[in-house]
Amino acid sequence: MRRSLAVAAAIVPLTILLAACGNAASSSSGSDSSASSTASSSTSAPAANAALLSSVKLTPTSAGKAPKVEFTKPLAVPQPAIKVVTQGTGAEIKDGQLIAIHTAFFAVADGKVLADNFSKAASSIVIDSSFKTNNPLIYGAVVGAKVGSEIAYATPASTQSGQTQAAQLLIFRIESAKAAPTKASSDEVAKLDSEGKLPTVSFNAKAVPSVKIPSGAAPDNLIVKVLKEGTGDALQATDSIKANYTGWSWSTSKQFDSSYDKGQPVTFALNQVIPGWTQGLTGQKIGSTVLLVIPSTMAYGDDTTSGQPAGPLVFVVDIVGKG
Repeated sequence: MRRSLAVAAAIVPLTILLAACGNAASSSSGSDSSASSTASSSTSAPAANAALLSSVKLTPTSAGKAPKVEFTKPLAVPQPAIKVVTQGTGAEIKDGQLIAIHTAFFAVADGKVLADNFSKAASSIVIDSSFKTNNPLIYGAVVGAKVGSEIAYATPASTQSGQTQAAQLLIFRIESAKAAPTKASSDEVAKLDSEGKLPTVSFNAKAVPSVKIPSGAAPDNLIVKVLKEGTGDALQATDSIKANYTGWSWSTSKQFDSSYDKGQPVTFALNQVIPGWTQGLTGQKIGSTVLLVIPSTMAYGDDTTSGQPAGPLVFVVDIVGKG
C-alpha cells in the first residue's frame, strides 16, 4: 500500500505527472504530495514564464507515439516554465476532475528522450486543491485548458539530498477528463453489498482473511465497509498506525501482498500511503477490521509495467493500534 518511490528517484521533480507509476498521491491526487499538506490553495499562482518555451514546437506522429518535439538547443531554463503549446478541441477541464495524460521527458541540452509512456496506458491525476497547493504552475495551465491540449513544462537544474538533477522538459497530452472517484456513501455501499457486487470476506482459525471477488466491473468509487467495529480512538489522516492486511487484484482475484505472511503487523503513516488507504482508514476506530475496494486512480493506476499491482484493488485491513 506504500507509494512507489522508483519513479521519483529517477525523474525529479517532474514525477508528479506520472501518477500511475507512483500513485500516486494526496488524499485524492495522483501525485506524491502528502495528505497532510496544509498550505493555502488561495495563494496567487506563480508566473508561467511561457516565453522561455517559445521555441518549443510539436508535430503529430502515429498513434501510440509521442509527438515530434523541436526546440532551440540547449533550452535555457533559469526557472520553471509552462505553456499550452497545442490547444485541444475537447471539453474544458475543471477543478476536481480526473484527467488522463500521456507524457514524454526530454533533456534540455540535446533533446534526448529520457522517458515516454505514449505507448502505454495513460496516467491519471486528480486536479484538485491538494494538487494545486503542491503544483500551482501545472494546475494553472491545466484548469481551463481543453481535452487534447499538449503542454510543455520545464524545470531548471536542482540539487536534492546532495544529488544534482539536470534541467528537463516535459511534454504531456491531456487525453480525457471526467469526474474523479470519491468515497462511496454508506447507502451506496449497502446497495452494492445487497446486490452481490462487493467481495465477501471469510477468516480462517488464525483470523487470516480471504475474499471471493464477484465477476463484473469494480465499483467506480472507493468502497469502505466495516466488517468489525473497534472500540478505540478514531484515526486521523496524520496518524501512524499498526495494521495487518491482505491485498488482492480485483481483475484476477490473486493476492499480491499480505502482512500475515510476514507474521507481524506493519507500521505506516496514513498520509504516506495510497489515497484509497488514507481516505478509507481515516476516521476508522482502532480495533476495527475494514474491507476496502479501491479504484485504480486511488491506488497504483492501470499500468501493468509499473512494478505495482495495477487496476482496482481489494484490501482487508485489521487496525491493530497506533504506531
